[in-house]
Amino acid sequence: MTSAPRWTATFNHVTPAEMVAGLTTALVQDCDEAIASDTLGRFLTGPTVPWRDTVRPLTDAGWALDGGAELGTVEIIAPDDQAGILIDRRGYGSDRTTVELWAGPPGWGTRAEATFTARTPSHLIAAIAAVMAQSTPVVRERHQIDRRMRHLVRMTPVASATPIAEAQVSRAPTPLDVRRTAVTQAVHRAARAPRTAADLRVMAAQSRSTGAVQKRTGHSAPATSARLPASSPTPRRGR
Repeated sequence: MTSAPRWTATFNHVTPAEMVAGLTTALVQDCDEAIASDTLGRFLTGPTVPWRDTVRPLTDAGWALDGGAELGTVEIIAPDDQAGILIDRRGYGSDRTTVELWAGPPGWGTRAEATFTARTPSHLIAAIAAVMAQSTPVVRERHQIDRRMRHLVRMTPVASATPIAEAQVSRAPTPLDVRRTAVTQAVHRAARAPRTAADLRVMAAQSRSTGAVQKRTGHSAPATSARLPASSPTPRRGR
């Protein structure tokens, strides 16, 4: 049995991963709390606070009301005019869009947009607003920064040159190091483990053969006799 969604959040293709993570992290916390307390999660409660409290992370960071917003709407703009939040209080219906967070120059490939319908819980929107208000550096490649924004961005190389003596000092692994290590270990495990049912049958047959030799001769079979073939035989095609 299914029902209509209580609320919907939509992100376009250029929305930064940090904004999406702000929502998903808050949702995970809600689920954990709901499981621990055996109650409905906060993500099912709907709006619980006035819009001013929802956008407080932005106003605390210096974002200001736009006096030119249309009647029935509220728009709060970042100090550099390159991001904002639009709250639409016009109309009725739970499926109407009431909040839109945006960032970047106008354009299909340059402006990030996150939209939320009327019954989206206030704390989830506030979680994304808090991410947008942060000044923590983020990792970007140069080509990902629109030329119209470059004068507002201060770029610092992620891996700067270091003296040889300092290079010998152990450093904490980066996320890329962790991913590379995980992939390498997975490849090694896959190479050592039997990959198909045919491999498993070969191992079982070799094990039985080794046991039979040991019973007849009283000696251990040669170690090389238990070696798996380098690759599984190619299955025959059916007629």
